Amino acid sequence: MCARSPVFKAMFASNMKEAIENRVRIPDFKAEIVEKMIEFCETDKVKNSKKIETDLYTIAQKYQMNSFIKYSLQLLIDTMSFENACERLLVGLKYSDKEFCTRLYAFIRPNLQHIAATAGFDSMDKEIVIDILKTF
Repeated sequence: MCARSPVFKAMFASNMKEAIENRVRIPDFKAEIVEKMIEFCETDKVKNSKKIETDLYTIAQKYQMNSFIKYSLQLLIDTMSFENACERLLVGLKYSDKEFCTRLYAFIRPNLQHIAATAGFDSMDKEIVIDILKTF
């Protein structure tokens, strides 16, 4: 884990609680997501990632695991749909991932008629909707 994440490396290279106890607690993610992160560290891939792509990307971002970020980003792109595009845009904006947001805008704009009918679109902040519409 330390080889993949500067966050884990810092935890274990210092006098932090994790180094002293030789254990890390990750309470903000479900056990399944943490297990998938470990699986990725061991195999460079994740089996059965359907419906947890956003969580995989989020944990990869939190622990600054660049190869896992790229992998989970590709999962997000490959499984993009009308229904999940707005949720994923919010995640991309949260992490200031310009490449991801550009891909999402490119998907959302020509499909706006379908995406505007989703619950995700209805719950979006007005400024984000305006940004989507700026180049429409």
